Amino acid sequence: MRNKPYSLYLIALVVIILILDSVLFVVVFKWLGIWPILIWVSAAAMFGGYLLYQQYFQMEQTRAELKAAFTEEDRIKPTEVVFKKLIFPFIGAWLFILPGFITDLLAVICFLPFLPRLMGRWITLKPRREVESDHSSAPPRPSSRPTRKGK
Repeated sequence: MRNKPYSLYLIALVVIILILDSVLFVVVFKWLGIWPILIWVSAAAMFGGYLLYQQYFQMEQTRAELKAAFTEEDRIKPTEVVFKKLIFPFIGAWLFILPGFITDLLAVICFLPFLPRLMGRWITLKPRREVESDHSSAPPRPSSRPTRKGK
């Protein structure tokens, strides 16, 4: 069985978001005018740039947290640290830089505190589910224990 082409779904999602953002820009432009839209887009882009700038300086701290998460038996999971400190802030900052109301809403969602934990659990459970489903269709293995004949 072939893997699903997730990249096609991602491209389709981006195109849909761009179309919806364009329609929303036209509606809001008719309602408010151009100046509030320009102020909003400029402020969001500057905020996204600031977030990217801050993330650059937090890389060393994130590296130390990852090292601690891999070495200690703490409750912190490495996937949670990666999502919370690297992936979601990066994606959220770039979504703020892109002009649009829907991308700004998605950027705010990227900074919700419970989202990295959810994604970390989903990512770590997904390979286990795939492995279990692959083994469920395999024929049963013969027992490795020797059997006695005559009883």
